[in-house]
Amino acid sequence: MRMQAFGFLAVLCTFIASSSLWSQSASDIFILDKSIDVLTRARNFRVDETIPASRNGNLTVIRRVSGEDPSWWPQGVAIQVLSVNGRERRPVKTVYVAKRWFDRGTRQGDLSHLQDPQEVQQQVLSALTPVVPECEVQVNEPEYEAPREPARPARHDTYTTLAQLVQSGRTPRDCHNKLRTWYRRHSMWKDLSRKQRAELIIDKAHTISTNMRVDGLVDTCARALGRTDRASIDEIKAFMTTRLSASEKARINVTNYEANCRRYFVEYGGGQINTSLFRERINDPQSIHPEFDPSLAVCIIKRETSSTDFDPHSMNYSFCQLRGRQGRPRSTAHGLGQFTQTTFLSLRESGVMPLSSISDSTSRSTNRVNFRNMSTDPDMQIESIFRYINYLMKAPSSARIRNMHNQVYNDSIEDWEKAVISYDQDRASDYIRGVHACRRCFGRAGNDRSAQADCLSGN
Repeated sequence: MRMQAFGFLAVLCTFIASSSLWSQSASDIFILDKSIDVLTRARNFRVDETIPASRNGNLTVIRRVSGEDPSWWPQGVAIQVLSVNGRERRPVKTVYVAKRWFDRGTRQGDLSHLQDPQEVQQQVLSALTPVVPECEVQVNEPEYEAPREPARPARHDTYTTLAQLVQSGRTPRDCHNKLRTWYRRHSMWKDLSRKQRAELIIDKAHTISTNMRVDGLVDTCARALGRTDRASIDEIKAFMTTRLSASEKARINVTNYEANCRRYFVEYGGGQINTSLFRERINDPQSIHPEFDPSLAVCIIKRETSSTDFDPHSMNYSFCQLRGRQGRPRSTAHGLGQFTQTTFLSLRESGVMPLSSISDSTSRSTNRVNFRNMSTDPDMQIESIFRYINYLMKAPSSARIRNMHNQVYNDSIEDWEKAVISYDQDRASDYIRGVHACRRCFGRAGNDRSAQADCLSGN
C-alpha cells in the first residue's frame, strides 16, 4: 500500500508541474491498465513503440487528443503520453494507437474527476506516515529504457576513407597504426563504453528481429489473401502490429503464419485465402525460419568484433596483409557484420537481403553504394546478419558442413548450427563452440536485456 501511494504521488507531482494538463477537459485523461503499441510517426507503420501499463501503483497516464485523430488511419486515434510508470514523459508528443486497443486498455481513473491537483495531493499526503516533503519520492524504475545512440556522421561512405588508409600504408604495422588512429578520432561510437555499445546492439537486435518477423508475416498474408496493393499491406501491417502482443511477435515464424493471418481474415477478410501458399513460402527469403533468434546475430557479432569493442567501423586487420593485395585491401569485410562486398552484392541481387531500411533495387552500382553506406549504419549491418543467417538456415546442408559439425559434436546437426558453420567455414570449430557458449549465456539471461548485454560484452 505504501509503494502504491508513492507511485501515485509521483504521478501527481508530474501533473502539478504540468499546468497545461489541467487546462484540458478532465474527461480527456486516461490511465493505462494494459500495454499498447503506438505509432510514433504519422503514416509510418514501421515505426512503433510499446507503452507499458501501470504497475505497482506507478501510473501510466495518457491524454486523448480527439481533434488530431488520423484521417489516414480510420481505425486509429491520437493520444499523448504524459507519464510512464510514474515518470513524466518529456517532450509530450502526439502518437497514434488503434481505437480498439485504446478502448480495451484505458480507463478514466479518479484523477480525471478532480479538477484541482492540490486536492489530490493533500488526500495522498494525509495517508502517508511520515509525510514525504514536497515531491521527493521514490519510484520504481521502468522495466527497460532503450539506450540512446549518438548522432551518426553526416558523410556515410567511411568505407572508402578506410580503404584509402589501408592502401597508403607501406607496411602492415603502418597500416594498423593508420586504422587505429582513425578509429580513435572518428569512430561513431568512440565516446561509448564497451557495455554501452553492447546495450545498443542488443536493443537494435530485438527491434530488427521483431520487424523482420512482422514483415515476413505481412508479406505472406497479403499474398495469401490476394491483397498486394499498398493500402491493403498497410492495413494488414497495422493489424498485426497492434493486435499481436510483444511475446506473440517474438514467436512469429513460417510455422504460424497461417494461424496469425486467419486472425486478420476472420475480422477483415471476406473472399478466399490461399492456404497452400503458407507451405510454399517455407524457403522464401522473406519467410522466417523456426530456429531464427536474435541471439544468433548477436553471438556472431561477438565472434567477429569483440576484439574491437563492437565498433561499427571496425575493419578486419587482414586488410593490412600485403600478400596478394596488389594495391587493394585483401578483404572488404568491415563493420559489425564483417560482410565482404562480394557476399553482400550477390545476396542483394538475388533478393535474399531486402533490407527494410533501404530500397529493393538490384542494380549493381546501387548495391555497391548501399554496401559502403553500411559503414555508418549499424542497423543495416545487424539486419544483414539476420537476413544472411535466416537464408543459411534454409539452405541445403553440404557434406563438408556436416563433417565440420561432427568434428565438434557427435549429435544431429541443427539448422542454426549449419548456418553458423556456413557463415565462417575457416574457423568452424571455434565459431560453433563460441556461439554455443554465447547462446547458453542468453538462455540464462532470459528477457533481461542488461544481462544479455553482459553476455555480449563479456562481463
